[in-house]
Amino acid sequence: MAEIKGKNKGEWSEMYIFFKLMSDRKVYVADKDMNKLKDVFLNIVSIIREEVAGKEYRYFTGDKVVITLNGETVMTLDSSLFTEKAARVWKMITENKGNTTFTDEEIKEFLESIFIHNISAPAQKKNDYFGGTKDIVLDTIDYRSGVSQIMGFSCKSDIDAASTLFNASGDNTNFEY
Repeated sequence: MAEIKGKNKGEWSEMYIFFKLMSDRKVYVADKDMNKLKDVFLNIVSIIREEVAGKEYRYFTGDKVVITLNGETVMTLDSSLFTEKAARVWKMITENKGNTTFTDEEIKEFLESIFIHNISAPAQKKNDYFGGTKDIVLDTIDYRSGVSQIMGFSCKSDIDAASTLFNASGDNTNFEY
């Protein structure tokens, strides 16, 4: 069963990013002022999620999204579903004024159907590819050079308030002055 009820805008923003990237199938480069460069991007081959150690799901982009578990195909579905869900999550995030946490039953059911049980994979599971935690891990290919690369990104949302640059997390945070 999914642990998806009562998530905040920052957590839902991670799911919006997941759906949007699956829909767009590319991640754009930005200039020094964070303006999207429309002609410079990396094609997304797949998005990698590992909520439970040893269970790596890959969501391969295309007109038909292919979902694999440890290399074996477990589901194929139409990519238009990700476009629809991205729009629904965006609306949910932007229209929930004053609510600190919220959920959507249709999105929750869709996430469960595509093997996502936690919006945010636990931090210790997200650092298999890189030191430190990553909210989303992409397998990309540069359309200009053909170079493939696995890249991890942290997601930050400033929809209602400025996002924190640094998240303190118990034993993992250590400052000395």
